[in-house]
This record gives sequence, structure tokens and C-alpha cells, in this order.
Amino acid sequence: MKFKKKLKLFYFKKENKARLSIKVSKLSTNEYTFSVDKFESLLNSWKTDKGISFDDNGLFWHCVLKNQSPRPYRYPANYVKLSCFTGLMHFHYRLTSNDMYELEKEYFYQKNNKMYWDDDV
Repeated sequence: MKFKKKLKLFYFKKENKARLSIKVSKLSTNEYTFSVDKFESLLNSWKTDKGISFDDNGLFWHCVLKNQSPRPYRYPANYVKLSCFTGLMHFHYRLTSNDMYELEKEYFYQKNNKMYWDDDV
């Protein structure tokens, strides 16, 4: 199956988990599993001034909307920085605001509708 979007989400109602895949390249994705309460916190807080930071399933997450490029230049910018720390490994993703709005839309659609993977829900 082709990975057409940068983000792919599966919300598993029975397990109360959200599984997020992030496209890294044409041949590679990273996949993360969130508890639903943490994932909803992420969706509700990424666009606030300080964003959100939390631990979930042994991973530390930070997500924030940025309006300037990194130092030293500080050019005007508009992107979402999603960072995941797994002990020795750190992953930083840059997403568009539209990516995040689409993720929110997809999450709430899956939450409120029966999906083909929702057996007996």
C-alpha cells in the first residue's frame, strides 16, 4: 500500500490506542503508539504558545507550532515541530499546520465512525 500522506493514523477503539506512522522517506516510516488521552492532549495543545510535552509508553514527546526558523537567523516561518526522545535516540519531524489539522480531522472521524479494523466495536 502506498504511503501517500506524511502522516497515517489508526485509532483502535478496543485497545484505546492511536497508532501514528510518520513518513520519513519514500522507503521508510516511523511508527508510534499513543494512549488516547495523550494523543488527544497533543491534538488539543500543539498550536498553543508553549505547545505540549509529555511521556507516553516510555517515550518523551514535545510538539509546538513554530513561527520562526531556528537560530541564528530567526526568519519568519510556519511549521510544527514534533519531537520524540527514546533514551539515546531523538527524532525531530517538521510538519505543516495543515498536516496537523488533517490529522485532527482524521482522528475524530475514526473515533466517531466504525472502521474496517474495528471488530465488535
